[in-house]
Amino acid sequence: MGAVNCRRCNLEAETREHLFRDCPTTKETWETLDMVESAPDESMGYNDWVGNFFEYNSMSQCRKFVCALWGIWSFRNKLIHENETKTGAQIAEFVSNYLRELDGVKQPIPDRCASKNRWEAPARTFWRINFNAAFNKQNSESCSGLVIRNDKAEVLCSKTIFNKNIPTAFAAEALACYQAILLELQLDLRDVEIEGDARTVIKKLQENGEDRSEIAAYTKDSKEMALRYRHCIFQFLHREANEVSHRIAHEGMKNKENTYLMNRFPLGVESAMMADRRRTEMAHEQRR
Repeated sequence: MGAVNCRRCNLEAETREHLFRDCPTTKETWETLDMVESAPDESMGYNDWVGNFFEYNSMSQCRKFVCALWGIWSFRNKLIHENETKTGAQIAEFVSNYLRELDGVKQPIPDRCASKNRWEAPARTFWRINFNAAFNKQNSESCSGLVIRNDKAEVLCSKTIFNKNIPTAFAAEALACYQAILLELQLDLRDVEIEGDARTVIKKLQENGEDRSEIAAYTKDSKEMALRYRHCIFQFLHREANEVSHRIAHEGMKNKENTYLMNRFPLGVESAMMADRRRTEMAHEQRR
């Protein structure tokens, strides 16, 4: 049986050389990325072509090259399975945005997003809500774990929200953050801190620029809701400092249920909650 023709152009058999180098859509991708030299010799086999590129180009160019190959392959699959068509320029834009995302993750976190290794209670007039998301990739399900505490580490509210049709863990974290903001608005709290261990989600909410990632809709809605508070601060903390909301999320995922507890928290969270409470009490004693 002969090779199937290219799903994009239908001009030639879909070999690796054609898909990643010779297809008109792919050529447009390389041109838009200013990497025309990536396809210099159509007689060269795929392995030789890739090896030759890595041998004679810089690390940054090789990085872009690999991301472009991934983007070309991903959108080829979307065309087949979801009938989603992209031009070469659109694929190139996706690759460029993805590389900017990676560069952003490597940037040092500003002081206002300074990381924390242990949970600390908020200032006296503020409420702190911590969020986390458990994610089941196989079933495209997530569970958001939320907990609101005051300056004495006393629990105002804890909540789990079971979500379906969630495409990625990244989206699950962004949704959990959005639901955290919404919960505090529903409780009519005015001075709040939103805290989670989803570094990129927090960073996007602190920045003024337009978000073009897969969570752009969540970022936009979260920023708009944050304006309804008197004070709303987004903070990043390390995973180990976010143990309470992490456990709440995973308890909710295990039971696949929504819960809403006032002045209480779910079973299985006691030890982490009490550890935060003891540290808070010790900190208050030291300040006296």
